[in-house]
Amino acid sequence: MSKSEKDPIGKYLEALIRARPNDAAKLAFLSPEEADKIGRLDLQLLSEIKRGAQGGMEIKLLNKAELIQKLAELRRAQEAETAEGADFYQALDRAAAQLNPPPEEAQDAL
Repeated sequence: MSKSEKDPIGKYLEALIRARPNDAAKLAFLSPEEADKIGRLDLQLLSEIKRGAQGGMEIKLLNKAELIQKLAELRRAQEAETAEGADFYQALDRAAAQLNPPPEEAQDAL
């Protein structure tokens, strides 16, 4: 299993962090006749778009600083989980070694 398959959320957050808002601005200026171009625009960062009655436009984008913070939190949680998993397996190995000592130690115990 590849890293991206193991961490699709992290991969998506990284893509959002690298995304550019250019196409969101293009969307604001598309005329109704150019509606067929919408499918080719990268609108990943677009959070909200409003068109006012008098022609005004409001575009809200995802906050990249928040995305970076969320990615850092995710990575810290993954590292802690990995460390906890390693600790668990080390404890399991120690317990198994105590239950089944190596052959030399088993004969010494007799």
